[in-house]
Amino acid sequence: MLAVKKTVVVAISTIGKSTDTKHGGFRQILAKPDDFCEIRITLICDECLAKGVRNPCPHKKWNKPHWFSDDDKTVFNLYSDSKEDQDTKNREMYGISSLDQDTGRCFKSSDILKLVTEPRKVFDKSVRYVSVSVDPFTGSNDVKRATSDYALVTCVNGTIILGMEAISSNEPKEIEDIIIRHLKKIREMEYFQTCIFLLDVESGTGLEAPRIDDAVRSSTGKDIISIWDFENKKGTFTSNVAKSLMLENILNKLKRDELQIARDFFSILEPPESVLAKLSSQMERTRTQYIPSKSMTAPVKFTVDGKGVNGKEKDDLIITLMRSLYVFVKFYTKKYQKYHY
Repeated sequence: MLAVKKTVVVAISTIGKSTDTKHGGFRQILAKPDDFCEIRITLICDECLAKGVRNPCPHKKWNKPHWFSDDDKTVFNLYSDSKEDQDTKNREMYGISSLDQDTGRCFKSSDILKLVTEPRKVFDKSVRYVSVSVDPFTGSNDVKRATSDYALVTCVNGTIILGMEAISSNEPKEIEDIIIRHLKKIREMEYFQTCIFLLDVESGTGLEAPRIDDAVRSSTGKDIISIWDFENKKGTFTSNVAKSLMLENILNKLKRDELQIARDFFSILEPPESVLAKLSSQMERTRTQYIPSKSMTAPVKFTVDGKGVNGKEKDDLIITLMRSLYVFVKFYTKKYQKYHY
């Protein structure tokens, strides 16, 4: 090989404790190392490497692969049992996973019980923003056989649950009427008369979000800000990564005792404690599920699911609650800064 006029040796290695390409196996590959011009592309610069940095450093951001995103690291940290093993984390982020089963329940029974039995939050000043998350009906057209409800959850400040609806109907006009009645009831409450709705409609098909957005705007006034994932497209998309980030958000709030239910918590369709019982049941069976990769080098994937072992239970309330709480994480970003006043 050395007799060839131009030779290129490409060596690929995952992040490890040593990134010096002139040691170990590379010396065996290169019989005369000095005859080669070495070009190293790394995720860590020499200065940061000397300081012991083992993650992509700020000076090498342009070399950072798209699949080594901050969101993906957050998801892996959430599910990994070996949070202190940085080498394992890095290998996992490169798509080599040893996880092959469910990681278990998302919510502790003690946290669920505490949430529904703790003293309720009392409002004593005007509320500026209320998140309104809507999860459209999916599944069978026969509502008695459907494994999904048309869910609505409203929250305040990303920490307080204000209202909740589990709508079994699949009639558009009936659904619109329930959503509008729910929002009008909020505007009638003391401290909520001038609130602004942050409207987040899940847009799986792309058709429901514009319809609900138009119906709400025409019936409840102009103080509405639509939450969207893609420009010129109303609605948001709940990917597996998004679910994982939403799960981390609600778990952090439960851990810090920040998540509360409002004293004025309500449901248009049923007694408040009835819909909370449904939420509790869904939280009890919600699990994190590892999704098997199609290849050994595919990125690690997880999802959050509360449909039970047979896949026929409903989980719309807990998923929509997670989305409604996460709306405030999305809203307080540069994307919506023109509304921050």
